[in-house]
Order: sequence, then structure tokens, then C-alpha cells
Amino acid sequence: MDSIIKRRRKEIENTPLNKPLTNDLLTSIIIASTLRDFNYNKADYKEVMRPMNDLEMRGIIFDGIIAGTDTVIIFFSAFSNISINLWLDY
Repeated sequence: MDSIIKRRRKEIENTPLNKPLTNDLLTSIIIASTLRDFNYNKADYKEVMRPMNDLEMRGIIFDGIIAGTDTVIIFFSAFSNISINLWLDY
């Protein structure tokens, strides 16, 4: 995952400011609180957080994967219990 983050960060750095970037989660995380961020405001720099480092980005992506997997497992677990109960009642 580290190599993917580093490669994408390099691509963004080499892309001119007037050229649009891809619209994906990793790009959004990388450009947050930078000049490329749509919500970035130079005049309000005290309220702006620093850009995330690679370790923080990896944590966010990992949490998203785990949370998504956990949600799917819980859904199918609950659904299978309902199915078994309906089958036993039949």
C-alpha cells in the first residue's frame, strides 16, 4: 500500500495545477489541506490542518477496508440467521 500512495503522490506532484485530477479516495486524501484541495483557503490558514503523511493515509484506507468488510460480514451473518429461522419455521 505504501508504494501505491507514494506513486500516486508523485503523479499528483507532476500534474500541472490547471489539469484536473482523478476523482478517487486516495487522491482526495492526498490533496486534502493542500493548494489542490477545493476547500483550501489561504486567508484562513489557522483553521487549515496540515496535509497527512503516508502513515496516516494508510491508516484511513485500512480503516475503510476493515469497516466495509466488517459491515458486510455482519449483514450476511444477520441475514443468514433470518434465513435459517424462516426455513426452520416452514
